[in-house]
Amino acid sequence: MTERPPKDADAQSPRRFVGATLLLATFVALGAVVAPVAAADAFTPAESSTTFYPAENQTVAGETTLEPGTELLVYVRSNDGEYRFSKDARANVTDDGTYAAQVDLSDLSENASTSVNVTVRHATDASGPETTYEGDLRPAAAQPETETEDSSTSVPGFGALAGLVGAAVVALFLARRA
Repeated sequence: MTERPPKDADAQSPRRFVGATLLLATFVALGAVVAPVAAADAFTPAESSTTFYPAENQTVAGETTLEPGTELLVYVRSNDGEYRFSKDARANVTDDGTYAAQVDLSDLSENASTSVNVTVRHATDASGPETTYEGDLRPAAAQPETETEDSSTSVPGFGALAGLVGAAVVALFLARRA
């Protein structure tokens, strides 16, 4: 039996493997970047957004998975009791995925105290994500003198670019082994 000479297709096999690996890595990275937003995970309220006082600039804040620039509607409504009210405000999602809306509760009695529902939802998409959570309206006398900002820091992780570079390095390593 005689050996057949190698075909061009055999010589290009490692190149095709590398190309296919890079293409697959790109699709995986893009899938992670544009993954659909689950409605239940769309809004995470900040801990400080559960207690309110009868004053101006009461902040409803949190984090969201919605795109930066998305307009949100925020509602603060009393649940029951003598102090019935419903207030709304608008907020925009920032580049870092946070939102903050200022609600004016200054027209309420200084002694107002009741439970409230806070609702955050997409402003223009009626079928978009919505989250409602409970909070409290406390009398003005119970408001702390000074409020401090949350000083927690976030640790950056690997982004899509780092994933692509890593996949390319692995593909090149595997191609050299073949």
